[in-house]
Amino acid sequence: ENQIVSLVSIYPTIAELSGVSMTSDLRNKMHGQSFASLVSFQDQFGIEEKRKRIRPYAFSVVARCFDRSTELLVTCERKDQINVLGYSVRSEEWRYTEWRTFQTDVPYANSFLLERELYDHSQDDGTDPDESELKNVAKEAASNNVVTILSGV
Repeated sequence: ENQIVSLVSIYPTIAELSGVSMTSDLRNKMHGQSFASLVSFQDQFGIEEKRKRIRPYAFSVVARCFDRSTELLVTCERKDQINVLGYSVRSEEWRYTEWRTFQTDVPYANSFLLERELYDHSQDDGTDPDESELKNVAKEAASNNVVTILSGV
């Protein structure tokens, strides 16, 4: 069974699996959450422990530059060139991204929405993770409810 985890959760997971104790102060400062319960172990009879869901979503942000000559988003050569951020939320069945203008002095809520992407991963069998991201369904009427929910997460 596939589960959603984030890279920020690696340290707390390794700490838990290795028995390293963390102070509550350190644990409160961490953004990650241990996914040790997802690691399956077999008991002496070969019965696999049950897994539980850690979190329903994983979040990521990617920086890009808008190239006015090609009207495409490209990788920036320098940090001071970043003018677009892609905010993504990944659930078990969907990946939703909002591409927004970026200026250091303008908060997210006041940034301009450039584009939305929504990809259906419900039929993703894991053999080709990119295959599920060939068709952007964000503008399809049947996807309105999903876009509304994920844009509010």
